[in-house]
Amino acid sequence: MQPSCAIVYTVSSALFYSKEFDAIRDQAFFLPNIYLHPPMKPEVHHEEGYATLRKFIHMRMIPDLIEAPALEQAVTYSGGVFRELARIIRTAIGRARRRKASKMDCTDIEWAATEIRNEYRRILDKEDIKLLKNIGDNNLLEYNERMRPLLQLLALLEYRDTENWCDIHPVLRKLLYG
Repeated sequence: MQPSCAIVYTVSSALFYSKEFDAIRDQAFFLPNIYLHPPMKPEVHHEEGYATLRKFIHMRMIPDLIEAPALEQAVTYSGGVFRELARIIRTAIGRARRRKASKMDCTDIEWAATEIRNEYRRILDKEDIKLLKNIGDNNLLEYNERMRPLLQLLALLEYRDTENWCDIHPVLRKLLYG
């Protein structure tokens, strides 16, 4: 009566970061965010990560529909999260279409990032902002009850290249640091 194939279950990040997940943690495989920069150096681009996300976009749309600097900006704003990159591109496409532009440019990507930032502005409270600034300053991943919802919201992004570390969602830099 059992299926004769392997089955892969996916769970939301909310479950992954909950204490209840411990019951199956040893059987789980965490799909990490794509590594785009080393800890504490968001200005240093990890080319392999950028190439992976460019390929993700180019497999889903004609490359001529987005200017190269705009694609780089979109990848940076995604924080290495496929879902966030797709969201940024989708929002930027809508703006470019409203402008009747033949391709997306950096203003479209910036507009999409601003839309996401405004969503966070409505959700995050003063204590969240304080914690996010602290994490943005040191990239330390120290699980606590206050961090869990920020990880679930993708306001914080976890990376697993060597030691686990985290960083703020790149669109939040303007909100947190001006």
